[in-house]
Amino acid sequence: MGNSPEDVDPNATPGEDAQVSQQTGVLLALFAAGILSDKMQRRQGAMLLGILGLIGSTLLFMFSRHYYELLIARFLQGFSDSCVWILCLCLVADTFPKGELGLQMGKVMVCYSIGMTSGPPIGALYHQLGFKAPFIFCIILAAIDFIMRLLIVERRRNPKEWFEDMDRASEAKKKQVLRTPDEKSVVDSAHVPANTIVEDDPAVIEEAPTTISPEAAIDNKVSILKLLSYSRMWGALTLTFASAIVLGAIEPTLTLRLSDEWKYNTSQIGVVFLAQVLPGFVSGPLAGHLSDKYGAKIVMLPSLTVTAAMCMVLGIPSQSTTIAPLIVILVLEGFFGSAVLSPILSEIAAVVALENKEDGESDGFAKSYAVFNIAFAGGMLVGPLMGGYVYSSIGFFWLNIILGFVMVICIPVVWFWVGVKGKLIQRQTAATVELDESASPVAKEEEKPTVLAS
Repeated sequence: MGNSPEDVDPNATPGEDAQVSQQTGVLLALFAAGILSDKMQRRQGAMLLGILGLIGSTLLFMFSRHYYELLIARFLQGFSDSCVWILCLCLVADTFPKGELGLQMGKVMVCYSIGMTSGPPIGALYHQLGFKAPFIFCIILAAIDFIMRLLIVERRRNPKEWFEDMDRASEAKKKQVLRTPDEKSVVDSAHVPANTIVEDDPAVIEEAPTTISPEAAIDNKVSILKLLSYSRMWGALTLTFASAIVLGAIEPTLTLRLSDEWKYNTSQIGVVFLAQVLPGFVSGPLAGHLSDKYGAKIVMLPSLTVTAAMCMVLGIPSQSTTIAPLIVILVLEGFFGSAVLSPILSEIAAVVALENKEDGESDGFAKSYAVFNIAFAGGMLVGPLMGGYVYSSIGFFWLNIILGFVMVICIPVVWFWVGVKGKLIQRQTAATVELDESASPVAKEEEKPTVLAS
């Protein structure tokens, strides 16, 4: 226990306790971070503290000499990282309009997926420059991140005039998408009945807003229980949990497979993992853009199907087939796997918008993303544990068959619980008015308003 880190066997596989301690830290941090960040007037300070916590945990990793010190570092890492991640998602949701959240969240998920799968390539520094090199590299990245967060301009805490140009550009783009030549460009509000609304986002707006007193507004603050009463939220959480299980199971076991079957070292394994990472640069934003335009369901169903198929065949390549088929499978899995994750965050934002449609506020974003991260952390906890057990018991091939079936089970979840119920394609055009009958958890007894397309 008192040995120097440099004396650790480089061929030893990490124990499960480290992974468990990090995910425990994540689970404990997420709920508190979600509640507090919804109440925060300024999120920048909390993110800066989170980055400092990450730097501190990395330093503790680098200089620890005892196992309990490593556990403390791992716990602090998970706690700080989860706080930063939730607040970043809230900033994106605060800054961009609902019609662009799919694209913007797609970019976020690309970066997240890249970070999750970049460990092996960065770990190659160990063989080249020594034990401390990967930690120093991570500290430098965190320091750059800290400086960039100092430059953040929060929309919710600054004058609206600062964002007029961005709002005008977004509005112009929205009108260009929604209008067709044979439609009226303006709806005369003088001829619209009192019980009529102009539909702006068909997946979100259902009923005419009503005047709410300050007391009622306090009572109707978005809670986690309210968010969980929506089937769309459960669909997003189920897909998040399943995707995290697959990601968490493949990452450590594929490393062992490459080492056992092809005798690859850390540097070679890092290069192979790039085949899974790089396609996400394209598929994440593309899937987000398509889900904004046509709805999440039409994007996720084919992506899930291909991802399931690639999981099932991932265990087939061996020395007799060479490494080339494995690379092709990883490219396809990385491409379509990122396409599954990207629309999830915009689905969650749509649920929050439903709860805030009366007052137009953004209350509940942090709570919703905290729940999202709990689902992801739970999957990342189950995935490595299940993957390690199945790999040692029945092998890499059958592990991937199981992971493929996990993806297959999610296909009906997408059909019934994602997007507008019963609609495969949800176009954002003025000619199409689509109401999600299952969006509101409790049907209103009041008269439903007439909906006009703008």
